[in-house]
Amino acid sequence: MVWEEKDAVEARLKALQDNHWVSKQTRVVVVEFAVYNANINRFCVVRLSFNFPATGGVLVFERFSSLLLLPQMEPTYRLVTYVVFSVCTAAFVIFHLCEEFGEMHYYGVTAYFMDVWNW
Repeated sequence: MVWEEKDAVEARLKALQDNHWVSKQTRVVVVEFAVYNANINRFCVVRLSFNFPATGGVLVFERFSSLLLLPQMEPTYRLVTYVVFSVCTAAFVIFHLCEEFGEMHYYGVTAYFMDVWNW
């Protein structure tokens, strides 16, 4: 499997060279990607920089950043958040239902449903 990935990378690099994206005048190639590990709830952002100095050779610089973007919540905080959002959602639904019933009462049920936007 590793060799298949290596062949795919080499094919992409060859395509970049054939299309003149990478040539003798290229001074730097930067590869950035992010991976997520669900077991430990961490993102890892990787930046690989390949510098080609005028004197020849390749200077490789790497940077790995580990981030916790999805915070762990305490059980009580999770419960409070759930209750608050549930109450807000219920209030939103009840408010709009009352508004629609008010329009039905004002215009009449038949006229209310004759409008396509009320379907």
